[in-house]
Amino acid sequence: MVIPTYQEEATIEACLESIRRQTFDRSQYEIVVADSSSTDSTATIARTLGATVVTTDKRGIGLGRNLGAGHGSGEYLLFVDADVRLLPDFLTRMDEAIRAQHLVCATGIGVPSDGRMIQRFVYRATYRLAQFLAQMGMHLYPGLCFCCARKEFERVGGFREDLAVAEDLDLSRRLARIGRCAVVPEARALVSTRRLDQNAFSTVLFHIFNDIRYLVTGKGAKFYPKVEDARRKSDLWRAR
Repeated sequence: MVIPTYQEEATIEACLESIRRQTFDRSQYEIVVADSSSTDSTATIARTLGATVVTTDKRGIGLGRNLGAGHGSGEYLLFVDADVRLLPDFLTRMDEAIRAQHLVCATGIGVPSDGRMIQRFVYRATYRLAQFLAQMGMHLYPGLCFCCARKEFERVGGFREDLAVAEDLDLSRRLARIGRCAVVPEARALVSTRRLDQNAFSTVLFHIFNDIRYLVTGKGAKFYPKVEDARRKSDLWRAR
């Protein structure tokens, strides 16, 4: 299990505690936190709660996920964002689906745990769209709680590190070309809507624009500022 982090002391404890409370056999999975040299207590909290922490002085969620994957040894890789809390049966449900359907990649469902109505709607709509597109044969999965087989992950070269957004869509799209992928609605995770606390409309447009840009051109934004760093609407777009 890989968790990329940067300045996540406010959320990492709850994330790791949810992982420790899984009904799945604890001896069957490892937890790797890939930290981008946070200056807060992220790494300390992670180590205290039993995670292996690897660090880099570079930023980028794709880079962090690849780094963490390289330090794990499991047959499957589960990528979880630091502000996500897995429901207790998440790993059990995901494992059952992967083995029963012989999947090379899968995503659970991210359920908003807080936020206003419009914020919750955005997150729910994202997964509704992912489910619909999967039924149409287009596998474009958010990376909040995304799982794939290590062998196939390495075969396609992991996450593209030149994409600051849409890197998750890109990986699931490439994996779907070599094996079976699916949305697993029984595997559910609670996700914070904090990314929409500030400049929500601009943030949603930024993601829509870059997702479409990726699908059309294969390119996307090269940098995505942490939500607390984006003080103005222009901060997102300036970091093209």
